[in-house]
Amino acid sequence: VAKINLGGFQFDLQGADKITVQQTKREIKVEEITDRLALSLRERSPELRIKTIRVPIPIFTSIGETVGWDIVLPESITDRDNIQVVSKSDPNVVLGWIQTEFMLNGKFYIAKRTIRPTEWVDKADFQLQPTEVTLSKISGEILFSKEEFPESTRARVTIMRGQPLHSGLVERIPLIRIGDPVTLILRSDSLKISTK
Repeated sequence: VAKINLGGFQFDLQGADKITVQQTKREIKVEEITDRLALSLRERSPELRIKTIRVPIPIFTSIGETVGWDIVLPESITDRDNIQVVSKSDPNVVLGWIQTEFMLNGKFYIAKRTIRPTEWVDKADFQLQPTEVTLSKISGEILFSKEEFPESTRARVTIMRGQPLHSGLVERIPLIRIGDPVTLILRSDSLKISTK
């Protein structure tokens, strides 16, 4: 009689000359999850980076399947997200969850001085510099990077010195005001009408 304690189970074996134990599952390493998550992020947005990753409960996948699991990113990524790790053969089977924090990493326009509401947004008041920005600081807005500086805009709210410039901080300047003289041109195949 042999007594074997294995993973919380005790086996009492009698009369067996040979016992074969085969491992059917393996733990997915944090490094594997990090690599897969980084790849998924690069496909979605090249500037998006992993700040931290935590696997609160070990996640297991079947042995023998080299691509037996995948990561499901939410439609809208926030600073902190719980990300699903799912079976590749059946994406409805959730193998586990990971907790992550994300940030944007790139060259973005940063304010050199404080700009008050309704002030013109001038490129000279900003400098393009490498920076890391948490997603909560931009609230889902678009950060302006190289060759994306907003033209003909004014500050919608106060832009603080050192703050990254994003689309939620600016608004287009109305080029025509009530009472301004304008020229209207109406064109057709053989007719052109203009008036002031």
